[in-house]
Amino acid sequence: MKYKLKGHESFMPREGWLSKALRLIEAEPKMFSLNYGADTLGVGANMAKAVKYWALASDLIEEDVKYSYKRSALGECIYENDRYIEDIFTLWILHINIVSNFEKATIWNLFFNAGNLEEFTKEDMIRIMSNNLANVIGTDEFSEKSLADDCTGILNMYSKARQKNYDPEENTISPFTRLRLITKNNLKYKKAVPDRDKLDEKVVLFVLNRMINSKDDRSINISDSTYGNNGLKALLNLKINDVYEYLDKLAEEGYIILNRTAGLDMIYLTKEMSDTDILNEYYNG
Repeated sequence: MKYKLKGHESFMPREGWLSKALRLIEAEPKMFSLNYGADTLGVGANMAKAVKYWALASDLIEEDVKYSYKRSALGECIYENDRYIEDIFTLWILHINIVSNFEKATIWNLFFNAGNLEEFTKEDMIRIMSNNLANVIGTDEFSEKSLADDCTGILNMYSKARQKNYDPEENTISPFTRLRLITKNNLKYKKAVPDRDKLDEKVVLFVLNRMINSKDDRSINISDSTYGNNGLKALLNLKINDVYEYLDKLAEEGYIILNRTAGLDMIYLTKEMSDTDILNEYYNG
């Protein structure tokens, strides 16, 4: 099983990084093979490696031919509609892509899918993630330091707040803190339910669409959509009552059909949609 630790060179995505890669890759498709893209991006070599890592992990870019990259279909859609990645909806989509990506963002995937990490210290997180990774890959022969660095990265990426004397020119705060998925109180961290007005129902549709498209019968049980691997609780920290509210909204808008008769609690899509179809529904709605 392929997995990856510390692909980010200890740099979390910063404001402007992903949008810059998205904008520059068309004119400079081989920029990441030229000094790792440092000259094109205007950052250091290790930072440039991190930009490439996050752009790939979030599915904004993809390899075209050897040493050459291009915008993915999703990246093209975002470039056309939100190329500076200012809309929080876009951040939700990139977050989903990153934390669903076990192969490129292993500890992100394990952490958000971990049911035994709701309120925790960093030490708790490192210990549980170490056990979870060993169980999944079948060995404990991996770098504990790299795993610990990934855990620190997750906490910084989602919960690191601006200090009173924060210099905006330093630009070190991750835009993903806007999602408010992890909060910190002293030494304790907690997974948080996102604010309703910051999580559009089409983000929920994006997750559901992927889950249902992976199944042969084109439907999914509400419980499975909530508690399943890369489900709504894992990716969006939603509680079951929140899920029902979003499902009712999507049913009202005609995207899904809910069947709650005879205890079925099933979700059916009303039409086939791609990832970019859903993005376009939001951006052009």
